[in-house]
Formats: sequence, structure tokens, C-alpha cells
Amino acid sequence: MFGNQNVRPNKYGINDRLPCPNCKMTMLLGRRTLHSTLTGFEVQAFNCKKCGNEIERVIDVDGNAPD
Repeated sequence: MFGNQNVRPNKYGINDRLPCPNCKMTMLLGRRTLHSTLTGFEVQAFNCKKCGNEIERVIDVDGNAPD
């Protein structure tokens, strides 16, 4: 293998840390649930411990956002 072949560019994962859009602190994944209408997708909710903000994103099992 050469270099970083295991790197997944432009993929989302459960270990992602997102900056809070309100206070810029690091948000952690707090909840994962199956999407109610998109088969093979999940909803990830990230929580900010500083200001209480929550954001959600939808991804498939491979870490891709829906088209």
C-alpha cells in the first residue's frame, strides 16, 4: 500500500467533530437513528456542550450525503 489509501476524502463518519456554528466549540455526535424515509441512511445529531446547539445531518452507510 502507498501513502494514505485508507483515507476517505469527503466522507462522513461517526468520529467526526464539527465546529458549532454559534460558538465555534467542537460538537460531538450525540445520537444516531435510522432515517424514517430513506432506506440505508441515518440521521446523526451533533450537540454542543457549551451553548446547547444541535445540528443534524443525513448520511448513508458508506458515509455519503444523499444526492
